[in-house]
Amino acid sequence: MKARRDMAIALILIGVLIIGIIIFIRYFDLNFKNEENKLEFRISNKRNGEKEDTKGKTYEGIWLIESEDIKQCQPLIYVFGGMILDIQQINNEIIKGEISTIQSAPSNRIASVTFEALRSNNILKYLFSDDGWGNKGQITLEFLEDTLDLTIDLTDIGEGAMWGIGNGNFIFHRALPFEELEITELSRAPFEKYFSELEKGYLQPFKEFHLENDQLITFAILYYAYNHINATTIEKSEVDKIIYDFFGIKDIEHNSVFDYGIIYTNNSYTYPVVSGVSRIPIVEQIIECDSKYYIMFTFNYIDFETSGYNLDALMLATLEKGSEGSSMDYWLKEYKEIYKFD
Repeated sequence: MKARRDMAIALILIGVLIIGIIIFIRYFDLNFKNEENKLEFRISNKRNGEKEDTKGKTYEGIWLIESEDIKQCQPLIYVFGGMILDIQQINNEIIKGEISTIQSAPSNRIASVTFEALRSNNILKYLFSDDGWGNKGQITLEFLEDTLDLTIDLTDIGEGAMWGIGNGNFIFHRALPFEELEITELSRAPFEKYFSELEKGYLQPFKEFHLENDQLITFAILYYAYNHINATTIEKSEVDKIIYDFFGIKDIEHNSVFDYGIIYTNNSYTYPVVSGVSRIPIVEQIIECDSKYYIMFTFNYIDFETSGYNLDALMLATLEKGSEGSSMDYWLKEYKEIYKFD
């Protein structure tokens, strides 16, 4: 009797164990298939060019219009003027953000529209009643794969408006990360020293990749002349070294015609005596963006009556870190005059 009871209990336990195994296998199979479906969904999205984040979180942040001057670096908007699109929050297809249109320095007037609206089929529409200057209209914002397509239709221009959000179609690309360095005596000193040396060569403003041989050679000779008051001759090799030190450029052709009475013969240059430089640079802003330094600074003349400075010009220089073999810490890549003071 006892043996039969033990046998029955054993069979029950075995049955429970088998049922448990069957349930486990079924559960595992369903979840495995579910995970396969999820994985396939993600892969399919990527193949179709869709964002992994279906709620659009990847769009949050600052967007700028591509520009040769601004180079996707947000602080340069306040120098050259332009538009900033700030996607501040995306929550269940409700988009919060702000569009700003900024006038170039030194005026820097700003028009802006803040919006909060529903995005449907990747398109947002929003009516605005004021951009800060009395202008009214509608914005249409389309969320594309790597860009944002903004259309502004003004319906009413504010009376006497001296600025505005703009009107038309604009394509925005994501802004680059940047860091604005604190202006201290320590942070500005190496740049002010660099610009003081630069000024000795009477360099004219130029765009990136648009420096001609004669500009480089003239700069090098005038720089050398300023630092060697009693000399009137410089060897070609020394010219090459100065150009590399300041600009990181090699293989200069030495067969151009020059101003300032400079003459090239027998691998050397002769030049007349030059006068000194009196403009003093003062660094106002240092921005690091995409491995480059954007330095805003003023050139100033010494006021001998007050021992102070008179503003001459607001400048912007684009610098890169110099490399081994250069005696300067930085290479100049672009040099612009932003504003000339009266």
